[in-house]
Amino acid sequence: PVSQTSPAMGQQSLGGGTGTYTTTHGDFPQCLMRNSRPNNSTTAEAPQQPQHQLDNFIIFHKNARGLTNTERIDELLTELDGQLWDVILINETMRDIKEELWTTNEGHIFCGSGHDKFTRGVAILLHKRWARSIKQFVPVSERIAYLDISRKKLHLRLVTTYFPHSGYSDMHVQQTYDTLTTIRRDAAKGKQHLIIGADYNAQVGTRTEDDNPHTIGTHGMTSCNTRGLWLKNWASTNDLVITNTFFQKQQSEIETFTGPSK
Repeated sequence: PVSQTSPAMGQQSLGGGTGTYTTTHGDFPQCLMRNSRPNNSTTAEAPQQPQHQLDNFIIFHKNARGLTNTERIDELLTELDGQLWDVILINETMRDIKEELWTTNEGHIFCGSGHDKFTRGVAILLHKRWARSIKQFVPVSERIAYLDISRKKLHLRLVTTYFPHSGYSDMHVQQTYDTLTTIRRDAAKGKQHLIIGADYNAQVGTRTEDDNPHTIGTHGMTSCNTRGLWLKNWASTNDLVITNTFFQKQQSEIETFTGPSK
């Protein structure tokens, strides 16, 4: 399901572009997926009409800027009406429950990792069709949580991460990368496909001649900052693909928030 040679993996991306790399969708800059492409392989073309099946796992990533009550969660589900989806990786929930796992009225599974001061917070919303496939949910902190699911030959580790913004020191950013590296290594040992949906608070730009072409594509933002370079190097070292840079999107859909650059 995450092999770049599977025709079902190319889907229409948010913002109107079409992708030929993965099914990972997101309205924020970076989603990462383990790179399983052989050096001499080619990417698959996107199908005209997506059909939901086991090898077509559809992921959205969203910075919610607050999911503090059930009404806000209902609003999120309303946004998904008419969409095919399997999981939503969510950042900045601002919920005060440090660990939660419950079922919505529609039967979907909400997994949250919050903070007692209504700051930060991450969550994963899993479609009800996958409820019986859950192996474990691990709320690492108010910035990182992951969910392991398995069905037949599909073994996934889904990670949601909210990185420190530019007001935090590099030490806080490094701690987050260190935790993610441990999670990635553990997933590799378990032969799980790894998918990370994150607000990295970084700009990776577009591919340059110095970049790993299997890590970053040609459809990123025009500029790259220091923490964007950090992200590119970390992703390349850990054999990850910054999937959103492989989707061509309208310029108005590339940037969703502009803040201090670092």
